[in-house]
Formats: sequence, C-alpha cells, structure tokens
Amino acid sequence: MTKILLIEDNEDVRENTAEILELANYEVLTAEDGKKGVAIAKDILPDIIICDIMMPELDGYGVFHILSKDDTTSGIPFVFLTAKADKQDFRKGMSLGADDYLTKPFDEVELLNAIEIRLKKRNVLSNKRVDEHNDVLMDIKAFEDLLEKEEVITFINKENIFKESGYPNVLFYLKKGSVKVWKLDQNGKSFILKTLEAPSFLGYEAIINDDKYTHNVTAIKDTDIVKFPKEAFKSLLASSKSIAAHFSKMVVEDNHELESKLLSTAYSSVRAKVASVILKYYSSDAKISMSREELASTVGIATETFIRALGELKKDGVINMNDGRIIIQDLAKLKAIVEQY
Repeated sequence: MTKILLIEDNEDVRENTAEILELANYEVLTAEDGKKGVAIAKDILPDIIICDIMMPELDGYGVFHILSKDDTTSGIPFVFLTAKADKQDFRKGMSLGADDYLTKPFDEVELLNAIEIRLKKRNVLSNKRVDEHNDVLMDIKAFEDLLEKEEVITFINKENIFKESGYPNVLFYLKKGSVKVWKLDQNGKSFILKTLEAPSFLGYEAIINDDKYTHNVTAIKDTDIVKFPKEAFKSLLASSKSIAAHFSKMVVEDNHELESKLLSTAYSSVRAKVASVILKYYSSDAKISMSREELASTVGIATETFIRALGELKKDGVINMNDGRIIIQDLAKLKAIVEQY
C-alpha cells in the first residue's frame, strides 16, 4: 500500500486530510510538527510527503531542505500545503525543488489528483532509470556472450599478450586465466599495476584513445584469450551508447587507479634513494654528519622531500636523529629498502 506522510500542525486539518487519504486506500502517517515529520520520513521512507509550511519547531521549508540533502529521502515527492495564497510563497517553495503546492482550503479532488500525478511521475522516472540500467547490462552481457563463442588463443605462463608502446589492432577478451598489468620505471625495473582475472577486457584504452599501449600485459598462468577486431569494436562503440558508456567508465577508473599506483611508486623510489644515500655516507660509528641539503642534492631530490622521507624512516624505526645527525638503528631494514626498489 502506498504510504503518505502528512506533516500538519493544525489538528483539524491533519485529521480531516488523513481521513480523506485513508478512504482513498492510502496508508497515512502523520506528524504535528516539522521535527517529528523529518524523523518519521527518515525512518519510514514514505512514497510521498505532504507538508504544511507555517509550523512551530521547524517550518515546511526547513523540512524540505533537510530531507532533500539526505540521499535516502531526496527522491521522495514533496507537496507543500499553506493557508497563505501568496505568490511569493509559491515561488519560494517551487524554487527549492518541491514537486507541487496546494493552497488551503483545498477540495478532495484537488488533493487526490496532486498525489496521483506525483506518484505516476515518480514511477515513470524510476522505471526509466531501471530500463537504462538493464540496457547497459544486457548489451555488455550480449557482447561477452558473443566473445565466449569466438576462437580462443592460449598464452602460456609468462608469455606477453601485448607490450607498452605497441599499436593495437584487436580488443583482447580474457576468457580464462589471469594476467598481470605492468610497466618499467626509468631504471628498467618492472612494477605491477594490477592483476586481472577472467572475464576481463584488455587493451581497450589504446583503441578508445587511438594511441599506443601505455603498459604491458603478461599471462601469469596458462590463459585463454579471444581477439576481437579493432574496427569492429569501434563500430560497436559508435552504435551502442550503453557499451560506449561502460568502456568510458572503465577508462576513467583505470586512469585513477594508475595515477594512485604511480604516485605510490614514485614515493617508494624516493624512499629507496634516501635509504641508499644514508648507506653510502654513514661512517663506522653509524652516524652521518652531512647536511640535509647536501644529502638531498646527491640524489637529485628537493630538501623538503628528503626530510619527509627521513621522517618516515624514523617513524618506521629504521633511523633516528640526534643533534641534527642521522643515526642508523636498523641496518638490515635499511638495506632491504634499497634492494626492494
């Protein structure tokens, strides 16, 4: 049964309106002031709210403002009630985003029509969102089902599927197995961005951006791959808005993930540089007398960056500082930091 929350401080109006709505087969919840109305709305989540404007404790505008800022209640249709036939009140209520406005006294038909119209509008919008979501799911699912039937190529463990700086001519569909996505740093050392399990798509970023691959992908166990022609994939993106939106979202998420990983790796590289210069210049008594500026310049990083890295090493118990001098506390851990990167 459709639930209606009626917030009205006038007892006679509240009871009479509730009776009309109950006779129309609505379940009615009532509140005599704005604060109680907000509490009930958040607890019960009614299908529609009818709210008087002029009330003690919290007026109707305040009720609407609070509920419209809450994700759980912001989508509930909201109808204002007022005894003031004032155009200024009307403009204010509608400018806030209310769905409708009724001036007291109102007749039964006017009240019931307003409710019916708002509920129908909400249902139409809700069904539209569901249909759009289902279209995305059905299109992607249909595409995956198509690829499941295509010819499979098996890549053995440690075999490259594609390499950084290469140009794409197919979309790769990971049907079975696992891969690692990785890059090389400026020193030629590899670092893994992420690992992927089947089912997954590979190489779509380069096709969408019409550019080279920005990373390497290698099988980490025997892996089944389906190749889908690049031009056919681009035609599919052009003809299906839902599939285009799906892959665009994946590109955005991948870029965010890559940025976070690169920042983390960059920090790790700085940490290793600082550890290496400490190892290089520490004396037999495990103390270093060179200034922070001198040490930072030897590895080509800013003094502020060097000092921040020292602070992290101190926090981890690797070094300590006394009278401005660096003291190594855990030589094995310091060496491990250098070797790790």
